[in-house]
Amino acid sequence: MIDQSEQTLTLTARSASRLLDWVRCGTRTCRITPLGFACALLWFGPAAAETYFSARTDYDASIAPFAVAIGDLNNDGIPDLVATHDNADSISVYFGIGDGTFESRRTSYVPAGYADDLVIGNFNNDAWADVVLDAGGRIIVCPGDGSGFFTSFTAPVNGLGGGRMASGYINVDANLDLVVTNHGDPGAFYVLLGNGDGTFQPYTEHATHKWPLDIALGDFYADGALDVAVTHDCCPDQTTVTIFPGEGTGNFIPGIDTPTCNDPQSIATGDLNGDGKLDYVVACVDQRTAVRLGNGNGTFVATDDLPIFGGGPSTVAADVTGDGKLDVVVVSNGYGLRPDSLEVFPGNGNGFFGARERFEASSVPNGIVAADLNGDTKVDLVTANEIDFNAFPPVDGALSVFLNCVPCVPTSISVALQDARAEAGVVRLRWYVPDSRGIYSVQRRTAGGDWGEVGIAALERPGVVAYEDRSVSPGERYAYRLFVQTVNDQGFSSEVWVLVPTVGGAPLALRLDPSYPNPFQTQTTLNFGIPSPAAVKLGIFNVTGRRVATVIERDLPAGWRSATWDGRDSSGRPVASGTYFARLESAGRVEIRKIIVAR
Repeated sequence: MIDQSEQTLTLTARSASRLLDWVRCGTRTCRITPLGFACALLWFGPAAAETYFSARTDYDASIAPFAVAIGDLNNDGIPDLVATHDNADSISVYFGIGDGTFESRRTSYVPAGYADDLVIGNFNNDAWADVVLDAGGRIIVCPGDGSGFFTSFTAPVNGLGGGRMASGYINVDANLDLVVTNHGDPGAFYVLLGNGDGTFQPYTEHATHKWPLDIALGDFYADGALDVAVTHDCCPDQTTVTIFPGEGTGNFIPGIDTPTCNDPQSIATGDLNGDGKLDYVVACVDQRTAVRLGNGNGTFVATDDLPIFGGGPSTVAADVTGDGKLDVVVVSNGYGLRPDSLEVFPGNGNGFFGARERFEASSVPNGIVAADLNGDTKVDLVTANEIDFNAFPPVDGALSVFLNCVPCVPTSISVALQDARAEAGVVRLRWYVPDSRGIYSVQRRTAGGDWGEVGIAALERPGVVAYEDRSVSPGERYAYRLFVQTVNDQGFSSEVWVLVPTVGGAPLALRLDPSYPNPFQTQTTLNFGIPSPAAVKLGIFNVTGRRVATVIERDLPAGWRSATWDGRDSSGRPVASGTYFARLESAGRVEIRKIIVAR
């Protein structure tokens, strides 16, 4: 079951009108609509920034997202996203589909106010990952249950934080621990040793220079104990990263300063020169990123500083280029005054780096994380973008997903995935295609398997091909792609992953899958899942929020079921062509899907 309605890729207005006339896109990246849906497009034509990433996909985040983390919240082996919001008392969860796209946002109330940072980990040693927030002077633990919603919280630890945090196994037990900076004057970082039940021992405080900001855990002394690295971002006279050696017991000895660049903001660690010793990079307000190679004894050697276009609020070290050598990616934040971007510096494997490549980011990017989001073994990126200055007046930002396409092979073939739907015993797929006279073969694979052709997509109507795969197994995940061959060119679409549902059973949380077909003329089907017996309402609403039809309104047992809407209102009259929304309500939860009526 996938949701392709949340993909947004770069395309020109001419291309958008040819492929999907109800999507309005300019020459910039398409934006999410107010209800969190986006253009259902996959674009494979040539683009200026296809060196490492195929396209950028923006996901609605409701209220200004500030930080983002990646983890598997529902134990399906697929990375999920969690974002904090600026002064919103909430966090948002985006379940991963497996193909690099994500389900609709699930938002939970959390008494966090302004959350500066977050980490994901199993802090209570149960079956589910938890989320911990640094909420401007409070540490709040949100225990996970696999649903993507958080309804209970441990009592917050007050008087701490206001900076950033990191988690790891600091002492000799098997419980996750925390370190968090206190962004103030005088400065400090705090150590919170976990008890294994979601609570922590009384914290210990370690003095730093004034205004400590970012913090990282790593074995800089190569002695098996985690050490702490802290940046300080207040003033131009702050030019150091401080390393606090760990003793392996939860205690840290006074720090040792390493000169870097002016006003260091963010830090990332990794073995940058392949010598087995931990190194770090730090991005600074003075538009430099300093590279420091570790000697394995807490001292470091400076290499060339890397120029960046703006401030560097977040940094990661990851193998973006796929050559086995760590690269550096810096978020360049212009705060509406300069272009916002990701700056990628390809590593040479010796602590030095090649010329940077810049990729357009959404407005005011802050947090960045790296992981393989679609199972292709390539490193993808996600940024949290606080404000959209491209709108007037400025509006809240989004989460941006950058899928790695290395080696990126440009082609003149353009394909748009209209719909991919998995039901019990069948997977249905549709693509928009540039030329109805081409040959369109469908290929399929499973995780770890090879691609194989399963059939030829049939022309459903001019510009649209469709395929039904009925040789599928319940509970199995499949990847599909379309091989396109026209008179002048040939190429593959990107893969899309689907999960074939099992017969019966019930989801962990309320689920409303995308309708099929969509757009439709006379009838569309809505599959939905109820986690427990409850009253259920499934209605159709227009763009003004007025209910036009009621599909279901009754008590239902737990499980999956289907309903259809015939495109008529409550009086039995056909509704006009346009955009509508299916809204599923049960037990205080709501799921929404966009439906297009095209008569």
